Amino acid sequence: MLARVPDRMIKPVLTPSRLVDARERAAVVIRSPQAPSPARAAQVVTAIVSFAWWCLVRRVTRQLTSQAVGERLRSTFERLGGLWIHAGHLLSLRIDIFSSDVCRELARLQGQRFGFTPAEARRVLEEDLGAPIERYFDEFDEVPFAAAPIAQVHRARLRQEQRYVAVKIQQPYVAEVFAQDLRHIGRLITLIKWLRIRPHLLWDFAFDELREQSAQLVNLQYEASAIRRMRKRLRGQRIAVPELLDRYCGRRVLVTGSCQDLAQVPELVRHAYVVTSDITPIEHVRIQAAMQAFVDNSLSKTINFPETATVEDVKAAYMTAWKLGCKG
Repeated sequence: MLARVPDRMIKPVLTPSRLVDARERAAVVIRSPQAPSPARAAQVVTAIVSFAWWCLVRRVTRQLTSQAVGERLRSTFERLGGLWIHAGHLLSLRIDIFSSDVCRELARLQGQRFGFTPAEARRVLEEDLGAPIERYFDEFDEVPFAAAPIAQVHRARLRQEQRYVAVKIQQPYVAEVFAQDLRHIGRLITLIKWLRIRPHLLWDFAFDELREQSAQLVNLQYEASAIRRMRKRLRGQRIAVPELLDRYCGRRVLVTGSCQDLAQVPELVRHAYVVTSDITPIEHVRIQAAMQAFVDNSLSKTINFPETATVEDVKAAYMTAWKLGCKG
């Protein structure tokens, strides 16, 4: 339900401060990408058995609580990574089945955000383009300026159009790792059904949904389609959506317009068009607070911390949210 619009505009304290300069942002941590491994099956079995044994011991000693189960399950999924993160997110939506403590912990699942090496980024990009990078780009920053669990983003300039763009490149082996994880999750569901653990949950339907989500995650053309629809629907609404350069896009590569750190673009424009890595955690909280001021229901928002974040950084974000009246 929408709250009554206040008599005056948002308080100055709720207005986000200026963006962090690109030179002040934490650098993306680079690691070698994870390839499919025969040892993955042993890792999954060890994690599941360890979780089951932990639950059994806690139950026998009467220390098993829904909060503890949620925390343990979240840490198990985060250690496994890959498609298990998304499986946990799906489970977190089942508030009709699991306790609020378990759902809240699973909703906090975060995949590791590491970049991959320039050589791997070049290989994936050239495979999707079907030609060397130099054929299409006269500038290409080999070091990414942002990273997500399954992709990273580079700045570049197109040779023919002479314009700067953002190039999103999918992490190598993501499709293979997700397919491997999907097989392991399928075997786990088969075991759960055989043991008749909560048969009313319709595990097969949940598995089908996860399989569909996996297919969309490993194919950036789904994201490209969403961008096209958004541009079409918001046309004429004075809301800018990044332009998609279809000629350079593929299953593992997206190329969109970008204006960050360009001297020829006015600072006011660069200030308006940002990504999550351009905004500090405290500014994320202030954005949430600015929206919360107009809504009665509680709002939630992801806060993107860098890998170098400390306990004090997290504490500052929580305290800022409390002082500004955020609800959830």
